[in-house]
Amino acid sequence: MRCLFLLAFSACVDTAETDEPIDEADVAKADTAGAYRHYLLAIDPDHPDYRLLSRANGSTLRCPETGEVAEHCSITEQDLQLTTHDALDVVIDELEDHPIIARGRMVRTTDGRIYLRASALTRGITSVVPTGLCYRISASGQLAKLDSSVVEKSQALEFDYVDPTPDFWGQPTPAVQAKIDAGLALAATRPVYTCGDMDRRDTGNLFWAQQLFVPN
Repeated sequence: MRCLFLLAFSACVDTAETDEPIDEADVAKADTAGAYRHYLLAIDPDHPDYRLLSRANGSTLRCPETGEVAEHCSITEQDLQLTTHDALDVVIDELEDHPIIARGRMVRTTDGRIYLRASALTRGITSVVPTGLCYRISASGQLAKLDSSVVEKSQALEFDYVDPTPDFWGQPTPAVQAKIDAGLALAATRPVYTCGDMDRRDTGNLFWAQQLFVPN
C-alpha cells in the first residue's frame, strides 16, 4: 500500500455557508486571492450524459438552472463561462474522462441568470469522480480544505482509490502511480488538489484519496 507520510498538525473549525452568486458588475474582483472559490465539475455517474457542478469543500450553492440551493447542480455549456484559453465544448467533453476543479465564482446576470465564471481549471489524473471533500496539498504536505480555514491532521495519504482499475493488490498501477508521484512533486510550487475521506483512528488518521488534481 503506497502512501505519502505527512507531518501532524492541528485542525480548526470552519462554518460552511451557501455560495451565493455575485453580481455581474463585480466579476473583476472575483479573480483576486480570497475572492474566488473552488468547484468540482464531473459527469453524473448515474447519467453519463449529464454534467454536475458542486462546491469542492462540500458546502451548498445556488444552481444555475433552477436557482435552488443544493449540494449538486446539473449543468450545460450555457452555465459555464471560461476566462482561460480552453474551449468550452472541449472542457464539457473532457469530463467524460476526468473531473476538473474550477477556480472562479458563481455570477448572476441582470436578468437573473446564474453561471459559473471560471478563471483556472485543474484536471483529475483518472476518471474517478470523488465524493469526499477536496483539499489543497501544501508544500509541507498539509491538507488545507478548499475555501476554508480548516486544516486536517493526518499521518498519511493513501492513493489506492485514485486508480479505477488497480492492480491485483488494489494498489495503483505503475502508470497511475507515476502520475501521482509527478503531481505530488508539483505541490511545493503549484496548486495540487486531492478529494477523499478522512479515516479517523486512535492510532493516527489516514486520508483515503479518491482523486488527485494536477495543473498542466
